[in-house]
Amino acid sequence: MKMRSMKTTLAVLAFCGASVSAQMTGQMQTPAPAAAPAAQQARPLSPAGTATAMVGGEWTKNAQGNPVYQGGKSIEVVYSRPMLRQRDNIFGSGADYGKTLKAGGAVWRAGANANTLLKTDVPLVFDGKTVPAGEYAVLIDLKAADQWTLILSSQPRQKAFDANNKTDLIGTTNYDPKHDALRVQMDVSQLGTRIDQFTIFFANVTKDTGVLGIAWDKTMAGAEFTVGPGPAGAPRQVPLSPPGVSTAMLGGEWKKNAEGNMVYEGGKWIEVAYNRPMLRQRANIFGAGAEYGKAVLAGAPVWRVGANQTTRFKTEVPLVFGGKTLPAGEYSMFVDLKEGAWTLIFSNWPAQQKYSPDDKTALWGGYGYTPDKDVLRVVMETDSSGMSMPSIEQLTILFGDVTKDSGRLLIIWEKTTAMAAFTAGR
Repeated sequence: MKMRSMKTTLAVLAFCGASVSAQMTGQMQTPAPAAAPAAQQARPLSPAGTATAMVGGEWTKNAQGNPVYQGGKSIEVVYSRPMLRQRDNIFGSGADYGKTLKAGGAVWRAGANANTLLKTDVPLVFDGKTVPAGEYAVLIDLKAADQWTLILSSQPRQKAFDANNKTDLIGTTNYDPKHDALRVQMDVSQLGTRIDQFTIFFANVTKDTGVLGIAWDKTMAGAEFTVGPGPAGAPRQVPLSPPGVSTAMLGGEWKKNAEGNMVYEGGKWIEVAYNRPMLRQRANIFGAGAEYGKAVLAGAPVWRVGANQTTRFKTEVPLVFGGKTLPAGEYSMFVDLKEGAWTLIFSNWPAQQKYSPDDKTALWGGYGYTPDKDVLRVVMETDSSGMSMPSIEQLTILFGDVTKDSGRLLIIWEKTTAMAAFTAGR
């Protein structure tokens, strides 16, 4: 896959442009009593995240005749996900390119807090260079806007910061290039939409190939890989639909504290908590025609926008979608899937934490959903044109173009992107 295809992947997030307000329409049924306003909670400014892919497996049928994926080996990136919080041009430009993120170091940790880690059960080949199965710190050498070098380092790491430890890696402190297991140039392009939260993803994953991608602000970078020769590692137990969280903050401001450092104050949170299924070599996950949506609905009347538990949407500030206000609070989030016409639903249906068929007062996924508890319904703008767009491996929910009082909620999977614009309400 060439980088021009990677560029199309997330450039499609800007497909709505200025036409959003004209094309989106809000719908609201008579709601059950609105969720109680959400109290402001302390949350990490750079929440933990993962990106996962599986290679080498095959779909077969079990004894009951159901399709199951067997023999797959996992590739996983574990990292922290900082937000822009209304900052512009996070990477900088010219002689200052990358300085903010490198924070005095030689390289960027590709995240925040502890080291970003790549864990692979199989050898990987990047541009002819083989990395054995194992665990590596992920670093990036940010030379210029079009010169990124992906680094996989085997340097020993500190579990907690120790100022007296001058040899082991933590973040980029003590980084020593002699431990580099891989250095490879990444393809870099600019996006039409500002991705608010730092995101690592896999794309175009087949049985033995894929792309490791990074997107933040208006920059995207990617590195292609293939499964290489050599011994595989011991298989790790990785969830088939790992939990994920997408966050954004509205209403805050950057101010100088008593020490003269810039700090972000007064921001209110928006959060989506969901599970992130992988394609695992499946194609056309949403289907087409009369079969559209059936595979992901799995018999439910609406899509849970994830897997396992019902996806939950929390907001500390009222949000206006399509002219309709969603009060601050916590909601179950669904999508009514029609080909070319998705409807985003926020509902007062409670969510089961563990599946209980006898509990009729809360939902597991979308099963048992009824519209009487809907608080807000809004038509999303969708794009499934595909063409040269790569296939995004994991269901991904993002916030884009976030300002102090507005943003976009984006749902991306395979070659489909759906968007709903919002503003902060009163």
